[in-house]
Amino acid sequence: MKYKVSLEHPLGKKMAKVIDRIKKAEQAALDFCKEEFGADKVSVGGHTHWGGICAVKFDEKPFGWKHVGKKWQRLFMPRVNQKEIWEKIKKLPIVDHREFSSLLGWDGLQVVGMTVVRHPGFCKVDGYVLVEVPEKMNQKEIYGMEEITTGEYKELIQA
Repeated sequence: MKYKVSLEHPLGKKMAKVIDRIKKAEQAALDFCKEEFGADKVSVGGHTHWGGICAVKFDEKPFGWKHVGKKWQRLFMPRVNQKEIWEKIKKLPIVDHREFSSLLGWDGLQVVGMTVVRHPGFCKVDGYVLVEVPEKMNQKEIYGMEEITTGEYKELIQA
């Protein structure tokens, strides 16, 4: 199911604030990796939040770092004994998934069939926040959210 929420509506304003904080958190992680490590590719967020650092991409494994993910991905994180780096990483801003999901009335993870949904899909476009949840999910109607067709959703995303 797809929805739009006007940025003029109180719900849209709340959603936009969270989205802006997410973008700032992710940019802070990227800026940090560029400045500290000379890396321009970083995996931000995780299973519970946006922002922070989950992995940094390098062509070669830096000394004191370990592989995370698949070897071919060339993703690394500092080993736990790299305390100075870890202290800096821990100071990076993060945004908990629940900050956005709670605006939709979600209370934790949602289970749809055999799928666990951690947060809805969403993006900010000209004048709206677009939200997407799995079709079989029983999304409660929230004041300010207007259900839209897939065609209208695609038009708004491409505008």
